[in-house]
Amino acid sequence: MQMRVLSLGLFCQRAGRTLASGIACSGLLALAISGPAVPPVDAQTTVPVLWTAGGLDAGTTGAGQAARMAVDALGNVAVVSGPSGGRDLQVTSYTPDGTLRWRGAVSPSAGTFLGDWVATAPDGEVIAVGHNVNSSGTPIAITMVRFTFEGTLRWRADFSASFYPSVGRLVVDAAGNAYVGWSALGSGMFVQK
Repeated sequence: MQMRVLSLGLFCQRAGRTLASGIACSGLLALAISGPAVPPVDAQTTVPVLWTAGGLDAGTTGAGQAARMAVDALGNVAVVSGPSGGRDLQVTSYTPDGTLRWRGAVSPSAGTFLGDWVATAPDGEVIAVGHNVNSSGTPIAITMVRFTFEGTLRWRADFSASFYPSVGRLVVDAAGNAYVGWSALGSGMFVQK
């Protein structure tokens, strides 16, 4: 708070004691000073870790590199990663206390998968999207998957464009519908439901 007040004070001195909107600096400073007190941060304070899960190596025998994670309404955690086992897209789910719930993976038709986004639906289902790359690391396709609450693969959708497809974002609405925004060189930007 002191830093903010000092910054406002310097700003007021330079701005001739009146902000561009016409508000007097003295009133703004009084508002800033009367705000809630922020206790100083102690550099020695440590935040407790409530649980740690996972631990599979990120190499060809593990889950791959974690990309994104999401939490459902019950507190279950879902993580999308890849390449699992050296080439698959993997989704791993943990309970609110960090216990492994389930793990599901899909293999690419060509190349190697990298995870991009994961989201949870209101009913606890998990939707994930990833892209696969060729041996040069060039993106060649995108795959979206949906797993049931129990971890069974419900569906898989593969789509691609001519050049360098990339995933922008995955979201799920209140009814559980999944939307993915993606683009590709020479094709443009797409939103798919």
